[in-house]
Amino acid sequence: MIPQRTNSRTSAPAAVSGADSMAQLGVLLGGTVTTLVICLALALFLDGVLRAEKVVARDAALSRVTQSLEIAEGALRTAATLLRSGQEMEGLPPPKSFDHLLLAREDRPGIWTFEDIYVYPAPESERGVRWTPPTDFGRWARHVQLTETSHVHVFSEFPGLEAPLQRGGADLPFVMVHALGTEETNSILLIGLTRFSTLLGERAPGGIAVSLVMQDGQQDPRTPLYAHGGVQSKGEGAAFHLSAAGRVWEVRVEPDLGSGAHFLTYLPLYAGGAGAFITLLLLFFVRLQGQAARRLAQANRSLENKNTQMERALVAREQATEALRKAEEENRSIINSVSDVIFEIDRQGHLLFLNAAWRVVTGTEPDDALQTELFAFLPERDQRRAHAALFALMSGDTEDTPDTQRLMTGLRTAGGTFRSVEMTLRRIEQGRAAPPRIVGTMTDVEERAQAQAALIEAEKKFRAIVENAAGGIYQMTREGLYISANPALARILGYDSPQDLMRNVKNAHRAVYADPASRAAFIKTLEERGQAHAPEVEVVRKDGTHIWVSENARAVRDQENDRRAILYYEGSLEDVTARRAAERALREAKLASEAANRSKTEFLANMSHELRTPLNAIIGFGEIIRGEALGPIGSPEYKEYAAEIHESGRRLMTVINEILDISRIEAGERHLSEAALDLAIVAKSVCVAVALRAEEAGVRLVNAVSGPLPFIGEERALKQMLLNLLSNAIKFTPAGGQVRLEARRIEGGGLTLSVTDTGIGMDPEEAQKALTPFGQVESALNREGSGTGLGLTLVQALARLHGAEIAIVSQKGIGTTVTLTFPPERVGSEG
Repeated sequence: MIPQRTNSRTSAPAAVSGADSMAQLGVLLGGTVTTLVICLALALFLDGVLRAEKVVARDAALSRVTQSLEIAEGALRTAATLLRSGQEMEGLPPPKSFDHLLLAREDRPGIWTFEDIYVYPAPESERGVRWTPPTDFGRWARHVQLTETSHVHVFSEFPGLEAPLQRGGADLPFVMVHALGTEETNSILLIGLTRFSTLLGERAPGGIAVSLVMQDGQQDPRTPLYAHGGVQSKGEGAAFHLSAAGRVWEVRVEPDLGSGAHFLTYLPLYAGGAGAFITLLLLFFVRLQGQAARRLAQANRSLENKNTQMERALVAREQATEALRKAEEENRSIINSVSDVIFEIDRQGHLLFLNAAWRVVTGTEPDDALQTELFAFLPERDQRRAHAALFALMSGDTEDTPDTQRLMTGLRTAGGTFRSVEMTLRRIEQGRAAPPRIVGTMTDVEERAQAQAALIEAEKKFRAIVENAAGGIYQMTREGLYISANPALARILGYDSPQDLMRNVKNAHRAVYADPASRAAFIKTLEERGQAHAPEVEVVRKDGTHIWVSENARAVRDQENDRRAILYYEGSLEDVTARRAAERALREAKLASEAANRSKTEFLANMSHELRTPLNAIIGFGEIIRGEALGPIGSPEYKEYAAEIHESGRRLMTVINEILDISRIEAGERHLSEAALDLAIVAKSVCVAVALRAEEAGVRLVNAVSGPLPFIGEERALKQMLLNLLSNAIKFTPAGGQVRLEARRIEGGGLTLSVTDTGIGMDPEEAQKALTPFGQVESALNREGSGTGLGLTLVQALARLHGAEIAIVSQKGIGTTVTLTFPPERVGSEG
């Protein structure tokens, strides 16, 4: 929209002239007021700054004076302390607070001697107080009467004291005296001669130019001792009183801030002059601006008409540009929404345009790829074909040359890999005056290529699995015609190849399966449930022999999974003829073994029962003869024979009982009489039973089982196990050795019982042999014969009845540990 302009040609000059006059008046008034305000504010500010600087300088001077007097007093006290204690001062640094430091002694009443301790080494013209020992020093000393040894006294008048030459101002010497006490009736004084210039140093107090007058406040008349910086009379400067070195000092200071401060006092006047000058410059500038504005108004009147025309043309152009921009944005949005890559290249193959699909396919920004050769993004094997296609498009101007080229290639991504794409190049003619344009598209076919490759690979793997499978695999129509079969199926059924099988078998339901009724039931289950399994099926081979197979099959239906629309059956066969025969032989062998075990157990039980009756008579008669129950025996040898008969019968009875126990356990007739008991009490009773045997063998028996130790089991079986283990350990442990019984709870709630000896030990073969029935370990320590070899076998059998495990850890020459590990359910709770 073009704004409407009013005709202001007549009123414009008058308005400009009036505005010019008002601007000049405003500049004059504003400059004057601003200058006055700045001058006043600057004067007040500078006055405050100068006052603050003077206060700082005065405080610094007072602090310097006080500190100098305190340092001098401290130095004199230190020297007095060293002299009083008898130490030398030669090794100490010289006291810089004094020009002359001496020691005055009263040798006899009225007679004084002086000893220099420190004299400033510089010439008298540079520094130093000239002092000559006076003859009337005794009278002065009697006059001042210095007897207090804890104070330092200051005097501005001292006999023999002469001030050095002064270059300007006042700098009178004074002394600081410290009484060291008396030797018998004589006095000793430490005297320091100094000046304030010595105390303060060469620079001004506080490091700032200061006029300072210092007077002894107790001297009458109060003569100035030090004047610096031009303050000479006691009426100048601000007066302050300081208390130091036992005196009251009157100090007058007047800071001198120098020429810079004087300049600052005139700064408001300079600022006023500068403000007036700037105001005049602004007034002149405003006048010039008014004149230029009048000339500019005249020029603007001549340009208004031209501007109006140009604005109308500009609006029309902007409207056309906006329409073009919207059309371009719409076209670009459409192009960017396409999933294919759209591009344009020049005659050399450099990319001129790329849509947003480039970012999706390659993972890089389109702008980064512009002006880059398109063929650089292709695999090297395809670059030659792409160049040839571009050349054919650019050079062909006959009807025989096509204007479109297509090729399958790869496009490099940001990760360096290539994605499969289908690239299309097309030539677009623009007339004879302009060269043709080359545009193209790239369609991402990576997923399609991967799917095809995966399908081919899966088909290869599936075919390899089927071809190399040990079991037979088939596909069969409902009529029993084989659609496909693997070599294993042909081998199982006795055919030379799958082709031979499919060519000769027209109906497998009748030709292959021996029992048509069971086959019909199998097919019925397969069609109703969709799958079926037959663990043993009798089939007929090509040569007419019968074998047994295990079959699994499922019904393949159409996509709607209609139960009635079965396409075919597929399944597998496994030859189980050999396994079936082996299982039958195994069952027969197991029955025979069980019968043999029962016969052996019954035989051992019958033999043991038959032997126990006469054996009890032998043991009884042996006991009667050994005890001479029917009268004394004439020959002692008969008594020994009777004892041997009794002992042999007892051992034989033990063997028979162990055989009976093992037989009952193996036959499953041995049952535990379980009860809650204390394992510590059981262990103690067993140790008492074998204690005599251990003592006779010279073996130390240690019972480390402490109670209470709740346990659920059979007491008789536990005692039998511990008795056998302890007896074996004592038997195979030499004299002086040790047998140890201990119990320990383990992680998970279980319990272990261990018997450890320091005997001869066993190798792994002997340990394995000891757990077999009648297995015996030969040893020279076997004190009771070779034994039966049933002890550990019985322990192992009784342990298994309790759900326990037995373990033997042994080493030749070191010893053996036999451990019984009981499950958590055998361990009772404490309390």
